Amino acid sequence: TGFLLIRFYFPHWLGLTPRLSESNEPIPPQLPNVFDMLRKVRNRIVAVGVHPSLSNALDEWEVSGPFPIVVGSGVRSAAEQKVLYALGRDSNGVIGDPAKVATYAKDATQTAHGKRRGGGTAVDLDPVPATLANYRIMGAWFKARGFVWGGIWTKKFPPNGDMPHVQVSEWAKIPAV
Repeated sequence: TGFLLIRFYFPHWLGLTPRLSESNEPIPPQLPNVFDMLRKVRNRIVAVGVHPSLSNALDEWEVSGPFPIVVGSGVRSAAEQKVLYALGRDSNGVIGDPAKVATYAKDATQTAHGKRRGGGTAVDLDPVPATLANYRIMGAWFKARGFVWGGIWTKKFPPNGDMPHVQVSEWAKIPAV
């Protein structure tokens, strides 16, 4: 059937794995919401190249997280980092508008988003819906698994910190590539 074709091309992380009922009878799978399916595919693409521990945590969230998340940023190139560093600064790098500052790391190797052995060690995530409460739930979930959540950096990024940011705790000890 058409479903079998879809199931063949979309693996378990899209929610199309057959499940069994309590009596071990197959439960006919239901097609997921198209937007949710596209969100999951996009997350996989953006998260390519992240550190295995972070990738595993994202997989775990997809299965057991209390709400969907969108991966907004994963591994950054030097060019991407340069563009983000320029936000809120003048041509000399002097901060003009602190509210627009996206990063304090001038070079990609100075940030957890840069390329390191084993993959990028940070991602920016947005909960769906993107509420303050959901960011805090997401941050607590990742902190409980040993990651650093940017929502605690309220002095550097007032008033709520860098809430989308999640990184491997010992990222700076992993050599840059």
